[in-house]
Amino acid sequence: MHVRKIFVIAISLVLIVMLCSCAKKDNNTKQSLENQLVSNETSGDSKLLDKSESKTTVQQQAAVIEIDPPNGWEPEEIRGIDVSYRKGMASFTVKNEGSLGKTLDEITTEVKEAFEGVFSDVKYEGDTTNITVDGKDARQFVFTGTAYGTKMKYKYVYLIAGEKVYAITLGAPPDTFDTLTEDFEKILKDIRFK
Repeated sequence: MHVRKIFVIAISLVLIVMLCSCAKKDNNTKQSLENQLVSNETSGDSKLLDKSESKTTVQQQAAVIEIDPPNGWEPEEIRGIDVSYRKGMASFTVKNEGSLGKTLDEITTEVKEAFEGVFSDVKYEGDTTNITVDGKDARQFVFTGTAYGTKMKYKYVYLIAGEKVYAITLGAPPDTFDTLTEDFEKILKDIRFK
């Protein structure tokens, strides 16, 4: 039950940050959101962000995450999120969920149950499927749902790297999600956990 509460809190925070970022409409809102983002230097994480090459390397206790995103994706720095990029209203993030001591199937089942309490109108597209990301066994599922008045479509991918569970979130408004399929496939193909 404790793990489920942690998942709900972590997922809620990610969604709030993502939804707030999507709601940027003018420079005042953008500046306000930028002021809310705090450097990970204070949290003890070692993070290198090279905006000129649009490549992010994150050193954690368990793994280094490397990604060279498709064209048009801009890096963001969000406290508590290891990797974050945005392209218009779309985003992808990678978050170290820690050591949970559960299988990927157990994790995805618990997460999906937690989403029922965070989102309204949750609709899953098919079942959870087994995929491979960076040579690692992973689980993915796709759903649409409404949170804080905004409807979004997400692909969530969970994998274990260096004995830590990582959540990869790919999201966009439902009417543009499918147009980003090629970008999302490239992200999942190119991401590395070292």
